[in-house]
Amino acid sequence: MGVVGTYIAFLSGSLGDVRLPVITAAQKITKVEAGTPQGDAIAAIAVSTSVFATFSLLTIFVLIGNQIVGL
Repeated sequence: MGVVGTYIAFLSGSLGDVRLPVITAAQKITKVEAGTPQGDAIAAIAVSTSVFATFSLLTIFVLIGNQIVGL
């Protein structure tokens, strides 16, 4: 996972449920070994993308939920 991936994953949460499967899938797709500098870079990109996607979806659902509760 690397230092960067670990830092981002612990800050964002859901480490075992969401972030690790994303890292594993990204490294498998790119055919990169875990623990190498390339593997750490792929892990950091995968975790960052996962956090961005989670944040985006959560923001959309909060805005929609706010409108529904207001009705």
